[in-house]
Amino acid sequence: MTKKRPRTSRREAEREAEKLAEGRTRLALLDQGGSWERPLRVDSASQIELRAESLRCPRCEGELRVHEHVARVVAGHSLRLVDARCKQCGARREVWFVIASELN
Repeated sequence: MTKKRPRTSRREAEREAEKLAEGRTRLALLDQGGSWERPLRVDSASQIELRAESLRCPRCEGELRVHEHVARVVAGHSLRLVDARCKQCGARREVWFVIASELN
């Protein structure tokens, strides 16, 4: 067996790390808050940004920073959408919320 060059080993490791990050991102979309169909439940709007920033980046486990927080009506439901960015890798993450008092 021929020994791999350092560059080849490094590139293989980078590809594996990228596959892992993509898989974790897909899993985050299926988790609570990952889509409007599965929003995270909060008691008031004041909790939304704090809760979003308490989540971790699915790609690198870094901290998230809220970029934008907007109210949306989707399929007749009043929801909140937070657009967050990772402080470490810059990845974007959307997190959906519903305020408990707005549930019918």
